[in-house]
Amino acid sequence: MVDSLKVCEIIMRFIEVDNTITDVEDIASTLQSFLAKEFSPLDQTWQTQSFEELCKPSVRYLLSSDELLAASENTIFHALMHWIQQQGTESVLESEGMSSILSVVRFELIPIDYLYNIVQYHSIARKLPAFNHLYLRGISYHALSNNMKRKLLCQPVEREPSTELLLVHTWVIPRNKLDNLVGTDNELISDRFWFSGYEMVLIIANVVKAQYSRGFQELYKAKLLLLILNLTEQSEVEIQWQAESVSFTQKPRVQFQTFEKEKPLTLVNLEFKMEKPQALSSNIYGSNIDGPLTFEAKALPLTQPPQPVTQFNFSFGGKAAASTSGTAPIPSTTISRETLNPCLSIDVKMKLP
Repeated sequence: MVDSLKVCEIIMRFIEVDNTITDVEDIASTLQSFLAKEFSPLDQTWQTQSFEELCKPSVRYLLSSDELLAASENTIFHALMHWIQQQGTESVLESEGMSSILSVVRFELIPIDYLYNIVQYHSIARKLPAFNHLYLRGISYHALSNNMKRKLLCQPVEREPSTELLLVHTWVIPRNKLDNLVGTDNELISDRFWFSGYEMVLIIANVVKAQYSRGFQELYKAKLLLLILNLTEQSEVEIQWQAESVSFTQKPRVQFQTFEKEKPLTLVNLEFKMEKPQALSSNIYGSNIDGPLTFEAKALPLTQPPQPVTQFNFSFGGKAAASTSGTAPIPSTTISRETLNPCLSIDVKMKLP
């Protein structure tokens, strides 16, 4: 039984590097299944330290697994290129068995657009043994008619399909940065992220604060744009995507968008609510207090003269401040710094059709 990635790596080195265990078909199958579950969906794990530090046999077993979940074969190719880059391209090229490493990518299942516009010119892939053969095999497969594809003796095996929208990126925008956009033509750009081999950014612009507010909340409107950065002149890709947030007053609809070089972005209209700056802000904003702010509400005895119904005990970063006494305490509440310094958190989910 394999119950951890560490154990999996130790066994893998025994059977594939040191060759101290023979007749390993059943063990290899167990290791492959474990790796596939550990790193599925690959779209969310290929940038993790755990993936980057896998030994070469583990990468080969993982990326050749039929059970591995990924948005498309593009992700398999891109993840392998990323792993090689992290290991050091030259050191990987000097090792043996590189043709088998590259052959874990099922070139026939890579969309023709990605093959032609991205894979063909990839600086790392072009250095690997057997690249020309594997690339030509993928291009030739797409050139066949559907009838001829069905007659092939060796059919490419489809991987486990990813049927749901995958969480690709979470963008957390601090309140002060949003406020700087209100009523201006300025825009804010997210960090770069990847989906199925395409490099992307999010852009928020045209932020407007509504004239009215409700309770402790303010209403905002804005435009959210999705931009693909690595499209080439002939490139075209269709992506299904949706933005989600607990702050949205209405959920934007799922977008089916075809991206190309002349039209590399799309947008959705957002309407979201934010907490108003609290009265505590004058004492807390900008301070160097570490940790959460905790307050405790205590009901006062009914026999005392009329005064506010509750009093509060505060502690900053775990250090108690001045307090007042009372009876029948109400359970204390902890306010995170994120609540005191509110932000807009947007999850972006995607799927290839």
